[in-house]
Amino acid sequence: MSWKCHLAIGALVLMLLPSAAQADDGQIWLGANARGPVAGRVELGVETIERFGRDDEGGLYESENSAMLGFRFEHATLAAGYVRDIVYRGGGAAIEQRARQDFSVDHLAAIGPLAIGARLRVEERWRDGSSGTGVRIRPFVRLTLPVTGELHLLASHESFVNLGGGAGQRGGYDRARNFMGFGVPLTKRVGVEIGYLNQWTRAARTVGAAALTLGLRW
Repeated sequence: MSWKCHLAIGALVLMLLPSAAQADDGQIWLGANARGPVAGRVELGVETIERFGRDDEGGLYESENSAMLGFRFEHATLAAGYVRDIVYRGGGAAIEQRARQDFSVDHLAAIGPLAIGARLRVEERWRDGSSGTGVRIRPFVRLTLPVTGELHLLASHESFVNLGGGAGQRGGYDRARNFMGFGVPLTKRVGVEIGYLNQWTRAARTVGAAALTLGLRW
């Protein structure tokens, strides 16, 4: 492994550690996704993310489900779809609906064996009990580094930037989500990622979560 790779991973670890030290750990985020072609270069993707352990509630507090239809280019994908997010609190539930657009690049750049991917996500949001449409952008970058055999070290950062008000949001930089962990294929078409996720949110405490995601590619 080259010194450039060590430097890049070291920088990410140093970026994550201060916020991790301040995080209110104890959450668990479980995810599953499936993606594959349905007609030529047209792909369908579905995903669910279940979040557990907020405050004193302990159990499931958020369920996010999405479906995306995309067009696959040689090294990139342009997709659009729908998201339904349900937040449980105090015996009740609030629903947020989103229209989502993604532009993803699999291999934006490389530093030796270190691969860099990126995604730009735009969402339009409508939330129960709030008026208007909230628009936000979510730039995302991901580093993948082979460790041994099929095992890879993964590190990612995602920023959430609200473009004005609407749907109960406040304009400006709202959230930063960092992840570090490992990914390994279980079969030819199924892989798993497991690690630690740290999320800072404006006007709220930082949370830490053990995160596990299963991915299927058909």
